[in-house]
Parts: sequence; structure tokens; C-alpha cells
Amino acid sequence: MENRDKRPDHWSSILLSIRKESGLTRPELSALSGVGTSTIENYERKKIKEPSIYKVEQLLLCMGYELEALRSFASLPQEHTHTVMSPPTIG
Repeated sequence: MENRDKRPDHWSSILLSIRKESGLTRPELSALSGVGTSTIENYERKKIKEPSIYKVEQLLLCMGYELEALRSFASLPQEHTHTVMSPPTIG
């Protein structure tokens, strides 16, 4: 299926897009989430095919999203929105 509106459709690309949208660096997200910087990098570079759902969920929560955001970010028509929560502030 063609992705006409140029939104990423692979979970790792979506994770990267959300991180960039949130304005967080990998080290900042790592500090907030407790997930290692190298793990975040490996997720974003598609080096880990079967990620820990708990780690991915923690990363998303720290950026103000729920796990459902991965599915809705890729599959909903552009006029729909994904679940967004208020992102935490960095100290």
C-alpha cells in the first residue's frame, strides 16, 4: 500500500519522527525513559526487528504519546489525529 501523505509507516520511523517532533535528543529521551541511548538509536535505525513493547511504550509515554500512536500515525487518514498526551518537561 502506498503512503501518499509521506508519513512514515514503519514503527521505527514513526518513533524517530515523534522524537524529532518532540524536540528531544536521544540522550534526553534516554534520561527521561530509562531506555539506553544505544537502544533508542538501534530502534530508530531498524537494527532491532522485535523491540520490547514495554521499552517502546515507555519511550512514547515520555514524549507524550500512547502506544496506540504507532498504529494511528501510520494508518489513519490525514484528517484524523493520534492520541497525544502532554509531554513531560525536562528539568
